[in-house]
Amino acid sequence: MTISTNVWVPASAVAALDEIKVHESYRSRNQALASVLGDYVDHQRERGPEGRVVHIATLLRWPPPRREDRLVASHRGVPTSGRQLRLNVERGLWITARDHGYVLPGQSTVRGHPEYQARRGADAVLAAIARRRPLTDPVLGQIEQLLTRRQARGLWRLAVAGTSTVAERHVAELADDAREALEIAGARGQTLEVSGRVVRVAEKLRTSQVTWHASERFRVLRTIAFENLSGEGAQDFLNLLDEVDDDTVSWRYELARLRVAPIASVSREGRGATAVWRAEREVQTEDLMDWFGRMDRASTPTSFVMHPPGWVLRFPTQWLPAPADDETLFRSGGIDAGHVLRLRHAGNDFVWPTRENTEGLMTTVPGFETVLTEAGRRSAQDVLEATLLDFSQELHDGDPMPSVWVPAHVAHDLGLIDETERDRLVSEARSACDADLARSEDEPHYKSRIDLDILFADLDREGSFCQAGDRERARMAFAKGIRTFVQYLVEIGYPAVKSEYLQFAFETKYRYPMSTLAEAVQAGELRSDALHWVSAYVFSRRDAILNTDVQERWIRAEGYAEFDESPLEGHLGPTAVGHDASDLCRPIGNELQPSLGPDALPF
Repeated sequence: MTISTNVWVPASAVAALDEIKVHESYRSRNQALASVLGDYVDHQRERGPEGRVVHIATLLRWPPPRREDRLVASHRGVPTSGRQLRLNVERGLWITARDHGYVLPGQSTVRGHPEYQARRGADAVLAAIARRRPLTDPVLGQIEQLLTRRQARGLWRLAVAGTSTVAERHVAELADDAREALEIAGARGQTLEVSGRVVRVAEKLRTSQVTWHASERFRVLRTIAFENLSGEGAQDFLNLLDEVDDDTVSWRYELARLRVAPIASVSREGRGATAVWRAEREVQTEDLMDWFGRMDRASTPTSFVMHPPGWVLRFPTQWLPAPADDETLFRSGGIDAGHVLRLRHAGNDFVWPTRENTEGLMTTVPGFETVLTEAGRRSAQDVLEATLLDFSQELHDGDPMPSVWVPAHVAHDLGLIDETERDRLVSEARSACDADLARSEDEPHYKSRIDLDILFADLDREGSFCQAGDRERARMAFAKGIRTFVQYLVEIGYPAVKSEYLQFAFETKYRYPMSTLAEAVQAGELRSDALHWVSAYVFSRRDAILNTDVQERWIRAEGYAEFDESPLEGHLGPTAVGHDASDLCRPIGNELQPSLGPDALPF
């Protein structure tokens, strides 16, 4: 079975493929391409993961993306640098070849922002062609075209250092100071109490998928490649790139030299700060799993502070992780039915939540399958965090403040309050709204908040819930986030809601007394539809606050915010406002931001 697709490659690659076809007497371009791809796959399989080849054009992002390339060519009145190479090859061969293509750290293998999209297929095609016949390209010139993955990672790391932002350099400097202090203390036979968190964050920035991408970073990479990968010194530089994981003196010097003089021509402080934010989240998630994976709950604290954003997770002591191969759970059907999360910690697979029954056997928790249904495609760690997220804020008098905001009509539909309480809340909301209007001297009255109690009451009164399922659709749209709810209101033609309301906050008088979603499931007092609603609300609220937190990190970095200079401790990167449990108590709407469009800068 063949597959037909396109890859975006330099025009010189198509010319080289045609030369291979002629000189090696293939009947067609596709036959030549199938041959070089087959050799490429065999070659990649024979080599270890670090020794597999990468084409330099993949690292240089050459040619530029189609839209950019065509725009420049049209402006200059010249042909495009890239060509769309049509290929028809055996499906299994193409999938295998593409899987061997190189993906830079931080790139996405699925659709996303153009600057973050990987070019696995193009890399496989270019490397396959270049193994037979190097490309004669006016831009690539005489530079080395085939690198190993280890060398490619070294070249990318140098480009990252040459375009690192203030936040990233700050973390690198703190990590270097921490390592140096530990080395000195070790040489003296001393024990130094230094937090290793900053070192771990720096390592995530260097090796993980948090790296940011932008056109400036690829231009710097081109500069480094053109200066060092051609001529007599090319092999020496390749040897240097091979030292990427060896921490040699020459490698340290090269990194330090590029960090001192970043070459980026455009401010990318926001991207750098949010990369640090993502690195901190990865480190914190690992700590969360360490905390969570301890089987002995007698000596393990039941609360955990997750920073960023700074909120508290609380663990229900009745729920325990269980080995994934527990025969009792398999016999009960809980694992196969998808009633538990599958997690991995310290090399062991386990499932959660489970609890002991009266016979001392581990069983699944009824109701948690509803949480998993609303979780969608979120990772197991994200579901774990949301399930344990504490929605109560400790006040000065010690009483918790519940923070699950539920419109009065929704609370009544879900069986949380009776009709009398619903009508009282709506009446109170209307009185407050009328008093606010009476105090206004400007017409038309501008109000930055929309009262959800009044809005749902008006929807009910005006016949918006005339068909079966309308009420559920409306309340679930609200539970999944204000943006989804606004889209729903626009869809049904609600006259008071327009696009500019995306900057508004929504409020309601009723707040459901819940601390964590886990405790709500454990209590078993919610109806099925209410548990669905609360689960969707918790997930959307968590996502909203994380989104707001990373946006604030971006904004503060672009505003050249001051840094916390406390040695080896404290915040990493720009000082963040921080989002703790108090943010869960704020009026709903923090997640609302104007749509930035497909070409906006990503976090």
